[in-house]
Amino acid sequence: MFRVGILTCSDKGARGERHDTSAEEVRKLLPGEFQVEQYAVVPDEQGAITAWLVEWCDRQGLDLIITTGGTGLTPGMSRPRPLSPSWNARSPAWLRPCEPPA
Repeated sequence: MFRVGILTCSDKGARGERHDTSAEEVRKLLPGEFQVEQYAVVPDEQGAITAWLVEWCDRQGLDLIITTGGTGLTPGMSRPRPLSPSWNARSPAWLRPCEPPA
């Protein structure tokens, strides 16, 4: 069993102005051996994101953290910056737009 956290980074979601639907979609995609143990919606701010990552990685020892959220790239977007110092595996997926299934 793999212990998973889903961290939605959204200013509007954190303020209660938008309902997060992305985390439920992520849950549906996870195979049975992946159990979501933690979920949070945080502002798209480096300090907030880093605090949750440290808590879940270092203190709770989750096996996988999936970040989601936002509706596009904005000047204030913080997500890649707090993640990059702790990556041990990188995916270029966030660098390109999502494509619809074939």
